[in-house]
Amino acid sequence: MATPLPTGLTKPQPQPNFEVRDPASGGVVATVAACGAPEVEAAVAAADAAQKAWAQKTGKERGRVLKAWHALMAANADDLATLLTLEAGKPWAEAAGEVAYAASFLEWFGEEAKRAYGETIPATLPGRRLLAIKQPVGVAAMITPWNFPSAMLTRKVQPSPRPLNTSPCALALACPLPHARLSHCTRSPLFSTL
Repeated sequence: MATPLPTGLTKPQPQPNFEVRDPASGGVVATVAACGAPEVEAAVAAADAAQKAWAQKTGKERGRVLKAWHALMAANADDLATLLTLEAGKPWAEAAGEVAYAASFLEWFGEEAKRAYGETIPATLPGRRLLAIKQPVGVAAMITPWNFPSAMLTRKVQPSPRPLNTSPCALALACPLPHARLSHCTRSPLFSTL
């Protein structure tokens, strides 16, 4: 029987694994479970279930979560840069730069979350007023590229109005390790209090 994870997901059922290789040496960096359609469906279902509670949070509360993720990413920056170097073949300084860049999105959108303002739009008919409000609408799936996996993950998941939505992500097969590390960071006790 699968073991429940804190996110409501279950461990992937036995599937073929794939190897993550260092492009410089060709050596195996890690072996990762290959998830299939059942795991994708479970991730979307878990995100949909989490959406209801996430939607009830205020912008300030959602911003606090994003800023906490930023702090955890900054605290794990060296590990994340090392993983990027190993699996993407980036020089360490460039990988460290990407990690800082990725974290900056979390900080920025953490501040912007409390400013999800609506708009008044000029109407085409007299005596009418059009209003647009930003509100949670559901699950927003994300796909990340191999060349900037960390930066594109945080950039895609967080911008308004998406911080209003839960977001499962499809990871680049060439670079899944930084995402796994970021996911592990969110299991910190800090997140259980937010």
